[in-house]
Amino acid sequence: MAIYKIENIKRDISQHSAGKSPKSEHYHRGPSSQIVMSPSSVKSESRCNKRAGTGAIPADVQVKETTGASRTQGTAEEKRRENVSRNRREPIIYQAHAGLLPNYAGFVPGTHKQIAPVWPPAPHGLPVSTQNQFDASSLPNGSSSPPVHQPRPSYTATSSTSYLHPPQPSYQNSATATATQQLTNQMGAMHFGKSTDFIFGQKPYLNNETQVIEDDKMKRAGQIFITNLRGQVPPLVTTDCAIQDQGNTSPRFIRCTTYCFPCTADLAKQCQVPLAAIIKPLAKVAQNENKTPPKPPAFIFMIDVSYNNIKSGLVKLVCNELKLLLNKLPRENNAEKSVIKVGFVTYNKILHFYNVKSNLAQPQMMVVPDVTEMFVPLLDGFLVDFHESQTVIINLLDNIPDMFADTDEGETVFAPVVQAGLEALKAAECSGKLFIFQSSIPTAEAPGKLKNRDDRKLVNTEKEKILFQPQKGIYESLAKECVANSCCVDLFLFPNQYADVATLGSVPLYTGGNIYKYSNFQINSDGDHFLSDLRKDVTKSIGFDATMRVRTNTGFRATDFFGAIYMNNTTDVEMAAIDCDKTVTVEFKHDDKLSEDTGALFQLILPDTMKVLPVYMNCLLKSSALVGNTEIATDERAYQRQLVLSMDVAESQAFFYPRIIPLHNMDVNSDLLPTSVRCSEERLTNGGIYLLENGRNMFLWLGLASPPEIIQGVFNVPSFAHINSEVTTLPVIDNPYSRKLRSIIDTVSHQRPYSMKLTLVKQKEKAELSFRQFLVEDKGLYGGASYMDFLCHVYKEIRQLLT
Repeated sequence: MAIYKIENIKRDISQHSAGKSPKSEHYHRGPSSQIVMSPSSVKSESRCNKRAGTGAIPADVQVKETTGASRTQGTAEEKRRENVSRNRREPIIYQAHAGLLPNYAGFVPGTHKQIAPVWPPAPHGLPVSTQNQFDASSLPNGSSSPPVHQPRPSYTATSSTSYLHPPQPSYQNSATATATQQLTNQMGAMHFGKSTDFIFGQKPYLNNETQVIEDDKMKRAGQIFITNLRGQVPPLVTTDCAIQDQGNTSPRFIRCTTYCFPCTADLAKQCQVPLAAIIKPLAKVAQNENKTPPKPPAFIFMIDVSYNNIKSGLVKLVCNELKLLLNKLPRENNAEKSVIKVGFVTYNKILHFYNVKSNLAQPQMMVVPDVTEMFVPLLDGFLVDFHESQTVIINLLDNIPDMFADTDEGETVFAPVVQAGLEALKAAECSGKLFIFQSSIPTAEAPGKLKNRDDRKLVNTEKEKILFQPQKGIYESLAKECVANSCCVDLFLFPNQYADVATLGSVPLYTGGNIYKYSNFQINSDGDHFLSDLRKDVTKSIGFDATMRVRTNTGFRATDFFGAIYMNNTTDVEMAAIDCDKTVTVEFKHDDKLSEDTGALFQLILPDTMKVLPVYMNCLLKSSALVGNTEIATDERAYQRQLVLSMDVAESQAFFYPRIIPLHNMDVNSDLLPTSVRCSEERLTNGGIYLLENGRNMFLWLGLASPPEIIQGVFNVPSFAHINSEVTTLPVIDNPYSRKLRSIIDTVSHQRPYSMKLTLVKQKEKAELSFRQFLVEDKGLYGGASYMDFLCHVYKEIRQLLT
């Protein structure tokens, strides 16, 4: 390529108009801001094309390319060859000098592809795009004076009717005329025709608006536009795509004039782009855009296979139950099957992950011995659809009890187990629940190791509260991370001694989960109780990743929140999961005086519900959650404290004031429950049979003189003395008494979220001592006044205040 100055261009155009060939001069390559052209000998050797309303313009222009050296007149043969191949040559390409030439359409060298122009031209001093090029094939020729230039077609062949782009009509544009006048003043000798004419007779390329729309559709239609990508321009409004809101609002609601705002006001002024936003608050969104279903949640069953659980038969019991229970996972309304994925982990001091992918002949075990930095050794095949991998899963559950039958490992871990489940859910990018079956306090050398801190000397002292506070460290941060990733934890605990329920239970408490405790678990007496809890827990409705905010009228506000929740601030209640049995208690306080017009100012008569306030206060003071007594295990007190936090009104009412239902005079033909009696020993008769339940425990008390016909009908024994009090279920006998009593027990059990183990209590036997602690109107077994004594104390205090 060679470089020409402006004066040379003027001279060449004048010489070309006079019928002379421009002088070929060679220059070194210059910067892109200068006009660049291939010097050539340009001759008019063919006919002229006549068009209606235009002057005579060359119909064919032969273009010859040189290497920059001076050229001499060629031979006739050379001219002939040049005539034959003239259309194969590259046209002369001018690159516009910044601020001098408008940006024209041209051809890509070596092709017939036109280059779209950029209009209006760039301001003086700004760089010009390499696409700002034009076709030099339209140079005027055959005129002794500057011609009147008109738009003309571009050619791909010698025929005057072969157009790459057909001639376009002229148009008037004030901006174009102004730019043309400026160019005329700058270029001097170069003359322009009408305001609709352009330099060298080439009309600027008109961008096709519909083509821009179609191009954007081809590139972005059907894709997902993520709103938090910095500086990313959203798709055109004509492009159908999905919007993923990642913090910045969707362009359906707000569109900006620019998505790269200048940093300063001066820069914004130079850009001359108005900084504005078009806001449409209630814009319609694409169908189902806001109904994008999340990834299916996952249930991960994590079974402690240490010595205690193997010896008690718990591992085999869990595996056998899961084979049936996995067919009953929660499902959406009218869904044929559940979409919940399942995964399996076993552990003691180390963790074992299982690949149960459907195409495997048998499950694969992967062991992670280093639990200090927990990770998931596999992703594909760990969380699977039960129906697709049912054969492999059944095979695994059949083999787990046998694989660890001879283990003698007594130590376990806990924090790494939760961490493993959390990492699995994070890797799968889904929410889920961990079902952990833990046998004892985690004492193995691993993160989350706990020490026995059951110091009974602290009971009834100022430091007693330490016993019920979770140990600081990994469990607090682990619970917070679980909430952030929608990971709920349900803990099934089977301790034979102190297990620090206050610390282990903090993870289920903060993540919206549940804790179930079965002290001194025996498969014969506690197996059905545990399995009933497991079935309810796995099959009940549940929601994940919930946030709740309580709003009030002016004058008072929510100050304290209680429940199986986590709060990162003072207003938002965060729950990794929430099920149909969870409640949150909110306490309010005044900020200002409320308007007197909103309710009654006074009431002379107390409401009926206030009549039972003293009895409930007395029951609360005598409950195991609050009463200080060394005979009550610390774990049991911590367990009850955590239960109470998420109870609803019906549960708490029964928990603090148990219900006693007389059965000896029940109507076997009625569908109604018998009317309950007051919770006091005075209400029990020797000839009576009573059912006591508090939502967590169920007792069937049998008086010494119980009706023989009921004893025979319910227990199928001839007398009271032959009743076996060790049984936890009633025999199924086809007679009215048996059917009615079992129906009452089933009805009461379905009213409570937890399973209740049935305990038979025969009057005057040792087991009656445990039963008496639930007779809350009597003097407490571990301390606390009777209801009558408490009421007398309250009246005494009232008289003192009045006097």
